[in-house]
Amino acid sequence: MDALGVVVDWMCARMRLSVSMLTAVLIAMTSGCAGSRITQLELQIQTVKEELVELRHSQAAQRLQFDEFRNRLVVLQDKLESARLAANRVRPKPSLPDLPKVVVRPTAMETIAVQPRAQPRAQRTIVIGPDNIPHVTDHSSRKTRAAGPGTLRSRAPTSRLVSTPEERAAGHYRRAKSLLDEGHLKAARRQFTRFLKAHPKHALADNAIYWIGETWYAQALWVKAARVFYDVIRRFPKGNKVPAAMLKTALCYRRLGEQKDAKAVLVELIRLYPKTPAAQLARRKL
Repeated sequence: MDALGVVVDWMCARMRLSVSMLTAVLIAMTSGCAGSRITQLELQIQTVKEELVELRHSQAAQRLQFDEFRNRLVVLQDKLESARLAANRVRPKPSLPDLPKVVVRPTAMETIAVQPRAQPRAQRTIVIGPDNIPHVTDHSSRKTRAAGPGTLRSRAPTSRLVSTPEERAAGHYRRAKSLLDEGHLKAARRQFTRFLKAHPKHALADNAIYWIGETWYAQALWVKAARVFYDVIRRFPKGNKVPAAMLKTALCYRRLGEQKDAKAVLVELIRLYPKTPAAQLARRKL
């Protein structure tokens, strides 16, 4: 019995050792699988993060490219409108006396030029001459001067592609126009003014000035609005905003009680730009 007991004890000890070893092996295997799974998940997460970063970069690049296309579209649309307007414009008759006169009375609106306080405000007559170039007569000195190439800047059509600086400037213009469309008049006016200071010779400069006039018009400040609309006609006689500026100038004259002058501007608008939407509205106003 003693020998048998020894054998049984030895076998039990051997079995316990085997179970312990098996348990250790199973634990090790389980730990190894868990670690491998965690590693795989970490790698997958890292991969997703990298793909997300790439996607964000791609989206940013796409947005930038989209904005560039929009900027280019704004510039091209402006040039197209100017070209169409030039093609449809009716040349005025060479005889200046036959053209209507638009009188800017000091009692109705401010004069265009700033005059010294000691001198009385002079009455001016604005005559739209050949090629739609305004002629200004100062009645205080009885001298007439024509706005020529030295004082007026007209945009000549260009066939070159839109450059990057021009596209960026168009983006500045679009942001200002968006503010105006949203009804933020003062903010839009500030942005348009900054645009003009930064890009005074940009193809959209006449548009920017016109929209500044619209901000004053929306605030019922007829004198300021009329001055700005007149500035569009004076500085950009071949610009695509001239018909709209003439219409709004006439409406400002009406608000100021200058019915005769308002009618003269409307008639001239219809004669020079008969096929434009502004001319259609002018016919309704007569």
